[in-house]
Amino acid sequence: ADAIVLGPGLGQEEYARTLVEAVLSDAYVPIVMDADAVNLAARYPYLKGYFTENIILTPHVLEFSRLTEKPVGEFSDQYGVTCVLKDAATVTARKDGKLFINLSGSPAMAKGGSGDVLTGVIAGLLAMGMDDCEAASLGVYVHGLAGEAAEKKYGVHSVLAGELAGCIGEVVNGNV
Repeated sequence: ADAIVLGPGLGQEEYARTLVEAVLSDAYVPIVMDADAVNLAARYPYLKGYFTENIILTPHVLEFSRLTEKPVGEFSDQYGVTCVLKDAATVTARKDGKLFINLSGSPAMAKGGSGDVLTGVIAGLLAMGMDDCEAASLGVYVHGLAGEAAEKKYGVHSVLAGELAGCIGEVVNGNV
């Protein structure tokens, strides 16, 4: 594998904790951690001991607060990870110390599954060989542009994760 997505749809059962630990301890490719994997690391703090520079975390604010009480930049510095804090203005704290505040996006994206799409976009950029810091920053921006395009197409209340994902190609190909 060129990249691993760890978390979306995984669940919180014991087997999931075991799987997260195995992937974190054995994988040598970039790992994008989201959703259940982030929540498991919050529930079992020893899992953070496996965090290395090949980890990109993509928590929303509530998941982040479960994981740590530190500001996002300080957390990235301590663990050497890139952290994408999802909110109305998503903040990417890169392991190189740079912070990016993304302003692309739309309220239409505030739906379940939107974060899974972001995780997939970042993982796709990683699999294409992009540096993890760049993949995280660009992935957030492209994801936001896709949200804007989906809102224009479907309306603010009608966008689901599938419509959002469908607009990624339009954004990347410049058809928006």
